[in-house]
Amino acid sequence: AIVAAVLDAGADANERDGSGNTPLHMVAFFGREAAGRVLLERGADPLAKNVVGRLPAALMALSADFAAECAPLVGLDALDVDDVLQGRDRLRDILSTGPNAQGTLGGPLDRMTLGWSRILSPEWLRLRIGSSSLHLVESNIFDHLWFLWFLCWFAVIFALLAVTGLLPSGRGRWWFVAISCLPQAVMGASLAGLYGADPSFGLLPLPHVLAYYACFFFFGVATFAAEGIDMRLGRHWPLLLPAAALLFAAGLATMNDRTFATVLQPAYAWTMSLSLIGLFCWLFQQPRPAVSWLADASYWMYLVHVPLVIVAQLLVRPWPLPAGVKFLVILATVTPLLLVSYRFGVRYTAIGSLLNGPRTFSAARQSR
Repeated sequence: AIVAAVLDAGADANERDGSGNTPLHMVAFFGREAAGRVLLERGADPLAKNVVGRLPAALMALSADFAAECAPLVGLDALDVDDVLQGRDRLRDILSTGPNAQGTLGGPLDRMTLGWSRILSPEWLRLRIGSSSLHLVESNIFDHLWFLWFLCWFAVIFALLAVTGLLPSGRGRWWFVAISCLPQAVMGASLAGLYGADPSFGLLPLPHVLAYYACFFFFGVATFAAEGIDMRLGRHWPLLLPAAALLFAAGLATMNDRTFATVLQPAYAWTMSLSLIGLFCWLFQQPRPAVSWLADASYWMYLVHVPLVIVAQLLVRPWPLPAGVKFLVILATVTPLLLVSYRFGVRYTAIGSLLNGPRTFSAARQSR
C-alpha cells in the first residue's frame, strides 16, 4: 500500500540511487514480493542494471541474514530471515535474470562472485531453535570483533603448519602478494561496488575472506622468520606512501570494474601496509612511553567502544547541530572515558595482561 501510494504521488518506479539500484533492486534484496508486484505493474524495469551490472534478481544471491539485519537501518519494519527467504523464492517466479542464471551483466568475475555467494549460504548450515535461526556462515555473531575470531583460526593453522614443517619461509613470502588477488576476485557481498574485503562475522568464516587475510598473516610469519624484529620491511616508505595514495585513488575510480578491483585493491592494501610500517619505524626510532601507553590502550578502546558510542549517538541525535560537530563531541567525550577506564580498570589487571602482557607500576615509573 505504501509503495502504491508513493507511486501515485508521482514517484518514479525506476528511480536510481547513487549505486544505480532501483526500487526493484531493493525489493529483491529484502524479499518484498508484494512491493515487487506493484512496482512491476507500474512499469519498473526488471532488467535495470546497477553500476556493477547486476539486475534486481542478482541481489537475491546476497545474504538473507544481512538483509534482515539491514532492514531496520533503512527504515523498514524488522524482518525475519525466513520472511526474506520466502519472499525471494516467490520473486524468482516474476523477476527475469536476463542473459544468464546469475542475473548480472557484470562479466564472468561477477557471475563467479554471485555463484560463490549462493554456495556459501546453503540452508543446511542454518541451525533452528524454536522461532530463532542461526546461519553458521551468514549470521552476524562477532560484529567488530571478527578479527579476534580470525586470529584464533590462524593460530590453529599456524600450529598445524609448524608441526608438519610447512610454515612459509622468508624467501617465498612475496608470493602472498600475488595470491591475495585470487580471493579478492570473488569479493562482492554488497548491493553494488565494494572497496576492500567482504565482512565475515559468522561462526564459520567466509573461506575467501579467511584466505585473503591469511596472505597477510603468513607474510608476517615468513618475514619474522627471515628477519626477526630487526625488520627492513617498509624501508622504502618515501616511495611506497605516495604510490599507495595513487593506488587508492585508482581503486576508487575503478571500484565498479571487477577486473581492475581484483588487482588494484590488494595492491593498495599491501603498499599502504608496508609504507606505514616503514614510516612509523622512522618516526619512532627511540622508545616513547606515552606512545607505547596509547598503543596498549587502543586495544581495549577498540574492544569496548561500540556501546559507549551508541549511547552517545542517541544522546546527541536530537541536537540541532551539524553531523560533523556531533561526531567531534562524541569523540571528545567517549575517548577520555575509555582512556580512564583503561588506566584504572584494565592496565594492571588480568584483562590488561591478557590483552597486552603484564604491566607493572615499577616499570611505568622507570620509563619516565
